[in-house]
Amino acid sequence: MASTFLGDQCSTEDSKDCHQTLYWCSQCESVLCETCWDLQVAPRVVTASRARAKKKKHERTELEIADYILEILEPTLDKDEVMKSHVSNVDSRWFGVEINNKHATQVSLKSKSFLEFASGSETNPALQYPCLVSFVGETGAGKSTLINAMMKSVGATQIEQITPVIGSQIDSPTSGDVHLFPDPKSLNSARPIFFADCEGFGGGNRAPLCARTKESYKKFKLIHYPHRMKTRKRKIVTAELYTRQGAVEALYPRILFTFSDVVCLVSKNFRKIENHIVNLLTWADNVFERSLNQPMLPIALIVVNGLEGQESFTCDWWDVEAVTNEQLKNHQDRINLYCEPLGPRLPAFARQPSNGTVPRTIITPDVVAKLTHQWRNERKKTINTLKDLILCYYSDFKIICIPSANDPPHIIHTQYTKLRDLIAKGARDSENARKLAGLLMTGEDLDYYLEKGFDHFSSSKLPFNFLQAAVQAKPVSNKFADHLLRTAITLLSKKPNDDGKLLLEKLAPIFASSIFLDAIRKRIPYKGNAILIFEKYREQCRIAQRELYQKYWPCEAKDRHGRRCANHLNGHSKGHQDHKGKVFTAGGFWTKHIIDSRELIEFFSKQTSTQLQKIFDDWEAKLPAINGLKEEKYAALVLHLGRTSTLYDHSGADTSLRAASHTTCFCCLISTPLHPLFCGHVICQECLESLAKNGQDDFELSRCPRHNDREWTPPWRTSINPPTVGLRILSLDGGGVRSIVQLIILQELEKLIGLGVNIVDFFDLIIGTSGGGIVAASLGIKKFPIAECIEKFRQVSQQAFIKRPGVGGIFGTLIEAQYHSRYKSANLAEALQNTFGEKTLIFGGQRDPTSEETTRVGVSTTTSTGRAILLANYQRSALTYSVVGRPGYCFYRGETAEEELKVWEALRATSAAPRYFKSYYHKASGHAFDDGGIKYNNPVVLANTERKIIWPEQKERDPDILLSIGTLWCDEDKSSSKDMDESSSKARFGLHRYARKVFNIAANAIEDDLDCEKTWSNFYESLNIAEEEGYRKKKYCRLNPKTSNAPPALDSVSSLHELQETARHYCSTSPEVKNAASTLIASLFYFELKNAKEDKSRQGWWTCEGER
Repeated sequence: MASTFLGDQCSTEDSKDCHQTLYWCSQCESVLCETCWDLQVAPRVVTASRARAKKKKHERTELEIADYILEILEPTLDKDEVMKSHVSNVDSRWFGVEINNKHATQVSLKSKSFLEFASGSETNPALQYPCLVSFVGETGAGKSTLINAMMKSVGATQIEQITPVIGSQIDSPTSGDVHLFPDPKSLNSARPIFFADCEGFGGGNRAPLCARTKESYKKFKLIHYPHRMKTRKRKIVTAELYTRQGAVEALYPRILFTFSDVVCLVSKNFRKIENHIVNLLTWADNVFERSLNQPMLPIALIVVNGLEGQESFTCDWWDVEAVTNEQLKNHQDRINLYCEPLGPRLPAFARQPSNGTVPRTIITPDVVAKLTHQWRNERKKTINTLKDLILCYYSDFKIICIPSANDPPHIIHTQYTKLRDLIAKGARDSENARKLAGLLMTGEDLDYYLEKGFDHFSSSKLPFNFLQAAVQAKPVSNKFADHLLRTAITLLSKKPNDDGKLLLEKLAPIFASSIFLDAIRKRIPYKGNAILIFEKYREQCRIAQRELYQKYWPCEAKDRHGRRCANHLNGHSKGHQDHKGKVFTAGGFWTKHIIDSRELIEFFSKQTSTQLQKIFDDWEAKLPAINGLKEEKYAALVLHLGRTSTLYDHSGADTSLRAASHTTCFCCLISTPLHPLFCGHVICQECLESLAKNGQDDFELSRCPRHNDREWTPPWRTSINPPTVGLRILSLDGGGVRSIVQLIILQELEKLIGLGVNIVDFFDLIIGTSGGGIVAASLGIKKFPIAECIEKFRQVSQQAFIKRPGVGGIFGTLIEAQYHSRYKSANLAEALQNTFGEKTLIFGGQRDPTSEETTRVGVSTTTSTGRAILLANYQRSALTYSVVGRPGYCFYRGETAEEELKVWEALRATSAAPRYFKSYYHKASGHAFDDGGIKYNNPVVLANTERKIIWPEQKERDPDILLSIGTLWCDEDKSSSKDMDESSSKARFGLHRYARKVFNIAANAIEDDLDCEKTWSNFYESLNIAEEEGYRKKKYCRLNPKTSNAPPALDSVSSLHELQETARHYCSTSPEVKNAASTLIASLFYFELKNAKEDKSRQGWWTCEGER
């Protein structure tokens, strides 16, 4: 701010020997040093203007404080500067009504996103918990002045920002609607404060000064348009809100009372403090029933602004506690006045006189008595004091007085500081209250709830339901029932002899605990809402209960040895059979209790909701000792682990592993697990974040949460990319032995980069088909160095492609037809087992703690029905079609380790090229797999789709690099040779079914290297990269050597050396290879944005600050 006293010195005649410390006297309006103060002040003549001259006492104020106060209370702005201030304040307008002057019933509510106002913070809004402080009160009371004082401070570096325009007309509102101002002191903190400046009471339906000023300011649109924030417009359908005063009296309080942490009612008339208390109560009472499940009531402050004549009173008016207690005592008798029962409440504007203003005095003090009567008699609440009544509407109440502008600045500054301290305390208290209620909202949460509130209050007369909005914000996933069902099946496997009702009794506390944990994680307000919360999950519980009975519940008939029938409801046609299949008696399905009957559904619902209430009661007792969101989530998970421990045995890892699911988190039981631990259990991301020791992006676990007695050395570790890190994707075509070309290209890239970093460590995801799948697993799963990968690939190729006896001779085709393959599939399986291990699962399973963390790898395959399948060593969250639509493939994940494929099995499946190898049948899943090249010989589309599913937050961003590597191509037409082979085969043997599979699929899909290039071309065109977007072109790279002759066959082992030399020559001459190496080097760096500000001097430009 510009200093009023810049360059001032002591006002004595000879100031050479004066002290350096200067003070300002508000009575004589002079500047004196510390030395001259006692000598000069007493005889000086009072020269102060206005009421200051009435003050007898000279008081000194530090110049910095005086400068701060005078700049706020006595701004020196000319008419043009005031107009510009109103124009700039358009950006601070948060929400308000827009009335069509031609059609009085066409009224809209316009609002801006809360996050727009929080965008100046350097802290992620997902890590902040904003506090909303609303200033309401009469027009001309000085709300904008107080907000100015709170935003500015003595000695602090002033940030360029928009502040409220201070009013100059007592009877007309200065600022229209509701404006929002971030507090610069707390903006970057975990609890930033935002001041809402509400249009004043009593302004009637006249347009506020800011609106009239803007209309007269011709340059407004030209100057302001480039910097406007986005607004959202909603039609108001409630008739009572069709006027400006109706909005101020009815609509704005609904929003501010519902969402505010602190409400400051500002007035300038202390002698009517009784009316101010009434106004505070009626302001709240008029909207009190407009919301449900509100997590907390706001804290109330009455701010008497510009207090004068305090000498005539006996109280210390600058003491907050003293003033509050005295005024509550003075008006205590109002709660016991005789009154008529409180009738229907009308908003004040409905009683306004014809001149359009609302005299607040018509709200008489007997309203206090009427409200007391209502609470005592209708709502059965004990009201003994006036404060008891106030606390029905607010969580706390204080009165604070601010001196008038005629008082010494240091006294005004002291009271401003007290007001700010009260607001800061209110922010802390409301934070604790919201935490106890289970709804401490982040900036993103608050923005969501506000938008829901704006939508609701503009379109409905019904109350706004926080709980309903919370569930809509993070709806209970349809997968939740699947997770509950998996839990029920696990318990059933441990308690096979329990009847239905007994099992449900044991299952209820586990389901309740799962619901409790999900509610905590989703930040659903739970205080007093356990039954309502259960209602949101009732249907999911019912689905799980029904599925358990209809699909998994065994018949309860027993044989003479007491062993239970193994048949289920839908598979009981043979009668009662034991687990070995022996029918021990005839009869239909029998059970003591029908689990999905209406009676047992209600029984289980009641049991679960009762258990849920107990858990929340225990939780609320623990909350006061919990600090922070991370600690809260950890404590909730620990409580859940204790309550669900009966599901698991702790006698040994093997026993507990039988309950380990690969589709439901072993720890929380309610989420999709993403991280396999050393012990074989798999946990979700939220459990990992709650339990692990972690830095910003790195996580570490020293033991499994389900058997804490076993410590891992070294600990299990993983990491996630920061949000600003781009993705690096590698796609590898199929090609049989020709895939050695891909390894040579990758080896040459590693050499060109020359940083000593293994090439695999440059990629976040590798997708391969057939031979490309084997390369992907060698690099990403086994983590072989590139030279070892080449050697291993040669060995696998030489061992796998050993022809069956007789193939190649006169009876060769007949032998191929008989065995459905040219090569022995056992040779390929053995080669893969030797290289990748016989027992290593592609996902999950026990691992050595010293093993290296793997890269995400997926291989494509095709079922016998022609459906494309992706087999991967990673798990991802349930697919939402909003991310990528409906992909042309399915993601396979075994339910347990027994249903999971081993690494060698997945590679055997992706390499099962018709004509060359038999289909691979996986017994546990029941699938017969063929080569992935049938559908995705070039899997680039699959790779790009998969990276969007794994990292949906980056689906709209280009990856840092998507590198697609082929296995040679030639643009010659080879169809004639294929047709000849096909016709020859058919003519000789007439094995039509086999011939169709061999030649139509294998020859035309797998061996068509030209088709892989067409796939890349189509994919690249779909990206719509403009010619001038050279930076985007570099992100999508295709490396594939072109040959003048047809490439070797995919089983041509003798061509391995030739293929290697071709690939090396290509790398030495191709500029694309060098460009790919440069792009990979660049991908090692990323920019972490710390702050971004719009450069208003240049439209469309922003100044960014951050770290690399």
